[in-house]
Amino acid sequence: MKVFRNGILLSQIIIIIFLTTINLQKQEIITQPTLIVIKNIKPTPQLEVKKTEYNKFTEGDNSKTKKIIWEISKEKNLNPYYILKICLIETGGTLDQNTLGVKTYCGRAKGIMQIMPSLEKHLKVGDIWDVGENITAGTSHLKWLIEKYSTVKIYDENENLINPEHVAAMAYNWGHSNIDKMLRKYKCIIIRKLPKETRRYYEKILNKGVY
Repeated sequence: MKVFRNGILLSQIIIIIFLTTINLQKQEIITQPTLIVIKNIKPTPQLEVKKTEYNKFTEGDNSKTKKIIWEISKEKNLNPYYILKICLIETGGTLDQNTLGVKTYCGRAKGIMQIMPSLEKHLKVGDIWDVGENITAGTSHLKWLIEKYSTVKIYDENENLINPEHVAAMAYNWGHSNIDKMLRKYKCIIIRKLPKETRRYYEKILNKGVY
């Protein structure tokens, strides 16, 4: 009888140990994936870089205009900093929408990107004094100029290769027909033969932060 009771007691102990072991295994199965999931939560560096670049571009004064420049430039696959520099050169360094909405800078040219009436008509601009429409018109024309002058390599008189964006900037200021005439005549762009205003325009494009 004593032996029987001891056998029962031993069986109960074995069952308890067995159940305890199963519970511990279940806890490991439950908790281990949770720990792995927590360890795998990492920030995406690429998204952080893009957000920082956008914030840096639009920060400071006239952020509303800068946001418009950024969005339209990205939509047309152009460098926002390039378009911003063109705008600042055209307006003498201002992005103030209160001024841009009413001011004509050079004769007939209008707004932040100094759109001429012929281009305004060609692009069928609805409201040339609207900053967004004005920037859209200017960037569309610049995109066309960049693509036009990207088809061949263009050099200056010293045989230095000129970036298509820089050629486009000259054409934006002087007119692409004048640039084309010079290229046909000299097979290159002779910087010293450009009009004074266009030379200064080109120099400002080359120099960072100078408008």
